[in-house]
Amino acid sequence: IINYDTYISNKTKINFGHPSRAHKNFENLENEEGKLARIEIKKQIENYYITKWQEDWDHSDKGRETYQYIPNIINRLNWKFWNINRGIIQIITNRGLFNSYSYKIKKSETNMCVCENGIESAEHLVYECEEFRIEREDYKNMLESKGIIIWPVSKIQCLQNKNIRSIFGSYCSKIQKRKLGKILDKTIR
Repeated sequence: IINYDTYISNKTKINFGHPSRAHKNFENLENEEGKLARIEIKKQIENYYITKWQEDWDHSDKGRETYQYIPNIINRLNWKFWNINRGIIQIITNRGLFNSYSYKIKKSETNMCVCENGIESAEHLVYECEEFRIEREDYKNMLESKGIIIWPVSKIQCLQNKNIRSIFGSYCSKIQKRKLGKILDKTIR
């Protein structure tokens, strides 16, 4: 999912030719006293594009894995702090060191997991794979220490809940590092 500034910049270039001319489509905006203040116009333009971005996100056929984690653009924009890492990116996009993705891009001969219990996708590694049972138990224990006893934690809650988000980030990083280690070990042999 692209960030807000990139989205606004791209949309205003497409719709208005240049971001500085975006206000021309909103010149007739008025409040009770007449013309709106520049800051009010800017806020309305911003709200317009956030709404448009949400509509595009809701109806796109792209980024559906990420959409399961971040369906609401406004909620995402309101996160004050997000310590993102490579592991999180790979998990929420289902792109990276997974056989399902490698198979899709023809870099692997199989999409099956080494545990032989399913297709090796991000979801499989996070919620099911026996190879990552220890990391998953650590994740569950860390959640329980924060008073979160629901398992499995929904994809939305993994990122929406700030208490879960940091623990999930650590868990994703552990999965990614261990998966990379397994790939390197296999390559060296």
